[in-house]
Amino acid sequence: MAHLDKTFASFDTFLQSAQAAYAVNLTALNSSGVSGDAVIAVGNVEEGGEQYVNVAIVADSMEAGMGVPQHIHGRFDDEGNPMDSVSPDIFSDTDRDGMVEVLEGVGSYGDVLLPLSEDGGLPVTGDDGQFVYIQSFDLNDAANFFSPVTMTDYTGEDILPLNLREIVLHGVTVPEGIGAGTEGEVDGSGGFTQLLPAASGEIEAMSIEGARGLLEQMRASTGKTLVADEGGDEVNGGEGDDLVLGASGDDTLSGGSGHDDVSGGAGNDRISGGMGSDVLAGNGGNDIIAGNGGGDALFGGDGDDFLNGGFGFDRLNGGGGSDTFFNMGVEGHATDWVQDFSGEEDMLQFGASGATRDDFRVDYAITAGAGDDAAAEAFVTHVPSGQVLWALVDGAAETSIMLHSGGDSFDLLA
Repeated sequence: MAHLDKTFASFDTFLQSAQAAYAVNLTALNSSGVSGDAVIAVGNVEEGGEQYVNVAIVADSMEAGMGVPQHIHGRFDDEGNPMDSVSPDIFSDTDRDGMVEVLEGVGSYGDVLLPLSEDGGLPVTGDDGQFVYIQSFDLNDAANFFSPVTMTDYTGEDILPLNLREIVLHGVTVPEGIGAGTEGEVDGSGGFTQLLPAASGEIEAMSIEGARGLLEQMRASTGKTLVADEGGDEVNGGEGDDLVLGASGDDTLSGGSGHDDVSGGAGNDRISGGMGSDVLAGNGGNDIIAGNGGGDALFGGDGDDFLNGGFGFDRLNGGGGSDTFFNMGVEGHATDWVQDFSGEEDMLQFGASGATRDDFRVDYAITAGAGDDAAAEAFVTHVPSGQVLWALVDGAAETSIMLHSGGDSFDLLA
């Protein structure tokens, strides 16, 4: 299958069952300062006849907030057989203006075979000049393969074998005066020149595990720090390992994919971690905190907080106030370890309605390193499914464990 969405996590899922994997080391052209990496994965033919090639690119030092023309290029001999594409050098600068322009580079890397577009348009760099791109193309959809340079139509077979092909990214700011009196996109006027090649790299075969390792490095490099405004804001970290900080308002904060650190600030915040192993803190206010996927650590802080670990084995700490610890009770939601449950103030909430007291069992056992080694943990099991929903650290000291399900609440120790 094609990857499910434009995230590193879904790309990695696709990559694990891919037919072949490739890597690209992108190096600067035309003194752009751009550098980066790409991973390409070719999937198996699917039941409907589709065969997807997925492309992930991360590049730094590009012009901020600009659309990026980018393509897979390739050369052919006189008989139409694929030839090895290479990155151009200064000797490709035939008009001697100091810049290798689009048509000057074609002799080295060949014509455009596959435009790496995004929903039919140009993908855009971030405000910091980082460029992150993840996209999927069906090799058997001929509409994907054409050259906007020569207006030639190609097919998916023309980009194969990929280890003879090249990726080129475009968009360079040129100083005024360079190229004056010459033809081409560099003509002395200066400024941002979207067509000018900024970086290129030859596609090289790589093992699946090697490609997964490179993809993880690329994902880690996309992290950023985002801070909410004072009046209540909505902030999404997106890709990468992000630091997302709330302010004094009632913020909606999401780490997005990656391993994120999200902190809510003083207001009544809604905080979610997304995919990845995240650290989520509500701090002040009555917060709603959801870990979603991965093994997360949730900290409510002061206030009456609602903590939902989500899928994976999570650690929950409500902090001060009367807190609610939610477990959906479905397969994959796993066991949430609650570090500071208080029978006098806190509540467990079961996701399904209609449950009764008899549907739950409390067992006790000491878990080394979980809390006080002399005190047992209380393990709350949903009897019909056999799933352990919560592990209450040092829970044997509690005389009451309240659980809410649907419209009913009951004490598991009564």
